[in-house]
Amino acid sequence: MERATPLPQKPFSTRKNLIIISPGRGGSSFLGSLFNENPHVMYSFEPFFAITRKIFHVDLDKGEKEPKNYKQAFLRVIDGFLKCDFANLSKTTISALSKSGWHLLKSNAFSKVNLKQFSSALLTSTCENHKYTVIKILSARVPNKTIETFKELFQQQSHYDVKLVHLVRDPRAVVNSRVNLKWMKDHLHPSFSDNVRRICNPILQNIRFGLFSPSSWLKNRFKILRYEDLVGNTVNITRELYRFAGFDWSTSIDEWISQLANNSKQGTEYCVFRNATAAIHGWKNAPKPFIKAVEDECRDLMDFLGYEKYTY
Repeated sequence: MERATPLPQKPFSTRKNLIIISPGRGGSSFLGSLFNENPHVMYSFEPFFAITRKIFHVDLDKGEKEPKNYKQAFLRVIDGFLKCDFANLSKTTISALSKSGWHLLKSNAFSKVNLKQFSSALLTSTCENHKYTVIKILSARVPNKTIETFKELFQQQSHYDVKLVHLVRDPRAVVNSRVNLKWMKDHLHPSFSDNVRRICNPILQNIRFGLFSPSSWLKNRFKILRYEDLVGNTVNITRELYRFAGFDWSTSIDEWISQLANNSKQGTEYCVFRNATAAIHGWKNAPKPFIKAVEDECRDLMDFLGYEKYTY
């Protein structure tokens, strides 16, 4: 699909931005693609994969301890993306981002970027050539796994406008996918219950905080989205998200959704072209003890989000 000519290179006042957080295997790549295909959006595909692995040398997705100074580094990177100013990022950070080329090239905004010339200036010019920024972050990589981390960024309303979408998915599907990809052991392993709780508990705490927090900094700037609802009603849900973020719609999104709808092939585990029914209901093929174990550990989250127990 041919992309539109980039907008003139200039900064935008009160730049509008969107942050997407989701558990790994929660459907965030699919959601991100609905912004990535907009030629006016600079979409950043998991920048903290590079930060955690190449600078701090930890795998937070596996529950490894959060390193010292990680929160400061996290906020500095996010702030740079939100205001299109990367001058405060260290050469080490810029280098780490450039070396995660596979992740960068998942973003259409960087499709024609020469990674060998990657720099803070190139990042800034790429950002300024796009009207909006969308950043996808796996929730395990958010400092302390809490959205309260974003408070000081959200309070900088004179610099940019930013909103937050928390994508959630049936935990049985999330855990089943992780087990199939060997991200974690199955229900027969002693660590299974702890790992499942490590997935579900932060999600429940964050959505409760986002919905019920009296803090003014998050009011009208937080949205929960179920993956199943997005897959089942993609056009309407996506338009609603664009209105929430304050982004202009693009016909390229209609074309992209049409391609998704007309796709008849089942893609790989990391592909956004997936059979919707299989993506939503595939976990039902898991063993009954597996399903029950996840339901037991994630009961409160499932009840809160409206996921019913499986009836055999």
